[in-house]
Amino acid sequence: MKYSLVFFDADDTLFDFSKSQEIAFRESISHFNISYHTDRLYYEYKKSNKELWAKLEQGSINADELRLLRFKNIFETHKINQDPKIFGDYYIEKISKSTHLIPYALQICQFIKSLNIKIGIITNGFTDTQKNRFEKSELFPFFDSITISQETGFRKPQPEIFEIALKKHLNIKKEEVLMIGDNLHADILGANEFGMDTCWFHKSGGQPKADIQPKYIITELMQLKKIIAKT
Repeated sequence: MKYSLVFFDADDTLFDFSKSQEIAFRESISHFNISYHTDRLYYEYKKSNKELWAKLEQGSINADELRLLRFKNIFETHKINQDPKIFGDYYIEKISKSTHLIPYALQICQFIKSLNIKIGIITNGFTDTQKNRFEKSELFPFFDSITISQETGFRKPQPEIFEIALKKHLNIKKEEVLMIGDNLHADILGANEFGMDTCWFHKSGGQPKADIQPKYIITELMQLKKIIAKT
């Protein structure tokens, strides 16, 4: 076996974060009796949240500002009388209990462990949200390590977070590691530059940008079986 360790990104690679966040958002809107059109609010929330995460990665805002502004912005735009901090805290509570999985996530973890290959998670996220979700998930027993950006002070694609994650696995060299993720910039570029093999999980198919080249591309998780078994 070439690979002794497989690192996964968490959200939208193993965990269906898109589904989880929509459910949490709609439950929060219902809980606070907000009567404004929920579909429109959710669309605007996703747009605002994506923009704010980009600013967080650039270092122009911090995590607390992101948590507040993603709700404050849409409430102010639509003159909704709701405290964004209270709403955001409730939303985080709901999403931290959500463990929806991407199809075949459980099966591929079972397969990898059957080959005595270790599994690690490297995620850009908030510790309180991610830890709760992971510990409640049926995937948790398969994880040999979990590395969360908020705990390390570094975020993918920074090389430091990959180095911190790898150091949790003594006697494994980065040449023995495969990194799998859905984010071409954070997961693939970051791991490429650190010196790991990479696999881009691109559910809709297609080719990557010319300047970011993963070693493998898959459109569903079970395609990893051939990659891992043949190496």
